[in-house]
Amino acid sequence: MIKLLIDTLKKRSWRLAIVETSSGGLLSAEFIKQDGVSAIFAESMVAYDMDAKLKRLHVDEELIAAYGSVSVQTAESMARGMCKNTGADVVISITGISGPKGGTEVKPVGLTYICVLVDGVCSTKQYFLSGSRHSIMKQTVELAIQQTYDCIFSKEE
Repeated sequence: MIKLLIDTLKKRSWRLAIVETSSGGLLSAEFIKQDGVSAIFAESMVAYDMDAKLKRLHVDEELIAAYGSVSVQTAESMARGMCKNTGADVVISITGISGPKGGTEVKPVGLTYICVLVDGVCSTKQYFLSGSRHSIMKQTVELAIQQTYDCIFSKEE
């Protein structure tokens, strides 16, 4: 599926950027493993630290105070910030709680938001994943790839 995404982005002359928190760079690594990715891959960033979100991605501190760093709003703001920084046509942004600690009743371990920004439009989904930290991270990567595929190919309809 990644190869098809890369080929499609090449045909459209689109560039891809990725910003990750809870997946820790695993999504970027999956793309970078592919031959020919340099033609479409602009940049990736693991924005694990709050300062990275605030200073490099220009996520509004008040937005994080109101909704938290794991939220639809933060995922979308991260995507828009990465888009502004890189000029990418497609941006994938991930924020979540991979565990084993860090969850609450309101935001449990496994809560994940994936935003795919295509041509300026965000498509953000919420997931409740389960398993070990590694399993949640792996599921996140698989879901991000599928969600990106769905967003890219829905543009053809």
